[in-house]
Amino acid sequence: MDKENLELEEKEQSHIWHRQESKHVPYLEDAYSQRIEKIMSEISDYLNQQTITCEGESLTPMHLTRRYVAYDNSGDLRFHGRAYDPYMSFPKEKLDKILINGKPTKSLDYSASVFSIMYEMLTGVSRKDLAKRFQPYEDLDIKQDVVKTYLTIMLNNSQTGFKKAINNYYEKEATPEEVEHHNHALNHNGGIKGIQRMVKVNNYQVSGFLGQGKEFGGHFSWIEANITHEVQHSGCIHWDIPMLTVYDEFIFPEDKENVVEELMFSVGLGDEYNHPYTELIKEHAEYIRQQEMDKAGD
Repeated sequence: MDKENLELEEKEQSHIWHRQESKHVPYLEDAYSQRIEKIMSEISDYLNQQTITCEGESLTPMHLTRRYVAYDNSGDLRFHGRAYDPYMSFPKEKLDKILINGKPTKSLDYSASVFSIMYEMLTGVSRKDLAKRFQPYEDLDIKQDVVKTYLTIMLNNSQTGFKKAINNYYEKEATPEEVEHHNHALNHNGGIKGIQRMVKVNNYQVSGFLGQGKEFGGHFSWIEANITHEVQHSGCIHWDIPMLTVYDEFIFPEDKENVVEELMFSVGLGDEYNHPYTELIKEHAEYIRQQEMDKAGD
């Protein structure tokens, strides 16, 4: 087998896809990448032993691949990393029709998933208890879908690129209902800057993470993906519960709801997941928050 075909075969067998623009690029092989290959291989093998169907069509075999993005040339796997399989692009009404071993399924996800990680990191409030203390998407005068969109775009863009990203979303991607909600918010809250200010004030505890650029957002997606697939691995391998994922959502046999909910908030990350970049952005956010608190006190 020639070198080009060998590299292609190895890439297809791998459970890691590290891309820069549209090209696969090399990545560091370390304890983290070894852990990802191990758990995604075990999850894929386990799920392929189940009977998983949707509207009479089999969803197996699966080869779950974690998709990372290279924002630099370090080869470090630290941005994004959600798994992909074709069923994940199904609309919600079709996902609800998935059967696992002939049984109906149910789904659970995390409330304000990425932002709950941010809140836990800076406030110490667990993701499980977040809803009792904080509501990242709540605002008395702005619809939740607008708040969620603004927070997501603030997390994944710099301050200078925010307005362009907002306009692009509502012009090209938003549903008519979302556009209507946004227009109402614009008219009642002083335009884009007014909405941005209200959303930021409502989430002042994590405002230091916002407007810092795509690297911050990409790293939080990385943390989210790591937690999601460790939970999935624990459910499949240690509890014999077939669990599919769609981003931060879990799909499983409906009689396993209580166990899955417990796993979602009890499975942790091992030492392989410790990354200096996580501490770096946490320190940065705490510094900015302290600066804003000092200004408010003056």
